[in-house]
Amino acid sequence: LPYGEAVRRLKTYRKAMFVRNPVARLLAVFRDIVTFRPATGENAFQYTSFIKTRMSRLVGFALEPGQVNLTLRSFLRLVLLHNNVNKMDVHWQPFWSTCSPCSVQYDYVGRHEE
Repeated sequence: LPYGEAVRRLKTYRKAMFVRNPVARLLAVFRDIVTFRPATGENAFQYTSFIKTRMSRLVGFALEPGQVNLTLRSFLRLVLLHNNVNKMDVHWQPFWSTCSPCSVQYDYVGRHEE
C-alpha cells in the first residue's frame, strides 16, 4: 500500500481494534495447541516444530515427535525465552507490536472475552 494511500485511509476510514486479555490468550494456546489435541490446519506443523525446538533447549537434548509434554510452567518459560517481538507467535505477540495503538487513533477499541 503506497504511503499516501495509507495516510488517506487512516484519516477517512473508521478504525477498530479488538484486544484480548494476554493471560487468556496464553492459556488458550496452551490448552488448544500445547496439550496436543490432534493438530489440524496450516499452522499445526509450525506449533509442533516451535515447541519441539524450544523444549529441546530447556531439557538439553533433542526430542522426538510425541515426546513433547509441557506443563503450563514449562510453556510459560518457553514463551518468555522467545523475547524477539517481531518473531513471536501471533497468539502471544503483544498488541502494541502489530496494531500500533500509539500511532493510530482508533475510533473503537473492543475487548474479546470467551
